[in-house]
Amino acid sequence: MAGQAVDLLRAGGTAMLRRPGRPPVRVLLQGFPAVPRMLLFGATAVAGALSRIGVSLGYRVTVCDPRPAFVSAGRFPYAHEVHRAWPHRWLPTAAVDATTVLCLLGHDPRYELPLLRAALDTPAGYIGVLGSRAAHAARIARLRADGMSEERLSRLVAPAGLDLNGRRRGRDRAVDRGRTGRSPARR
Repeated sequence: MAGQAVDLLRAGGTAMLRRPGRPPVRVLLQGFPAVPRMLLFGATAVAGALSRIGVSLGYRVTVCDPRPAFVSAGRFPYAHEVHRAWPHRWLPTAAVDATTVLCLLGHDPRYELPLLRAALDTPAGYIGVLGSRAAHAARIARLRADGMSEERLSRLVAPAGLDLNGRRRGRDRAVDRGRTGRSPARR
């Protein structure tokens, strides 16, 4: 009965569980799975866009960045939580499980490697990192030199999101932001 209860609590749903014996025991169990979390590290424009998308997909979104000038609830109205803290110090205080998405969105070397070490110690289901292939190769080389195993390093997804092969033109990026690079009269 305990195994059934644990499975039901993880997956959600309702069931009547019965324990044989004298007297028999019936237990009504209703499980509500935890809301998945999206932890965004780096108070960037990408974090703002991802927080909106994450909320619409049902994630509980948190933005974390150590820079006071960039971290405010007003900059991230869709985030459930905004923390001004060093990411590698804050992460161990967060509830992280296999449904958690972690995204490193900044390129600050002061916290990038410490955060990735901490992230790889969690059971997070996704650890995504922005940056070019060259930047990621250098990042992996530094982590490998620190003794990080290939198995652990393989959990990092880079580039996070869509792999555009580094071949996008400036105009393509501008279109993504609602601009075409043309004058208003030619649009």
